[in-house]
Amino acid sequence: MERTTEFREFKGHIGPVVDIAVVETLDKYSSVVYSAGCEDGIRRWEAYDMACRNLVPEHDSETTCIAVFQPSSTA
Repeated sequence: MERTTEFREFKGHIGPVVDIAVVETLDKYSSVVYSAGCEDGIRRWEAYDMACRNLVPEHDSETTCIAVFQPSSTA
């Protein structure tokens, strides 16, 4: 079997990543990726270039998961 899937390594977390969430933006033309790292918190990435835009640092204990709530669209 030939494997042709490309991958890239993204720099940001300093330890293992324990959860990832991909969220479609309200304009539905792009996505945002959230990742939870054991040792530093939750990061928000722009999906088109995987640039880290924000870091929510952990405070008292390590981050173990992500819950994302999206508003429902009202059309």
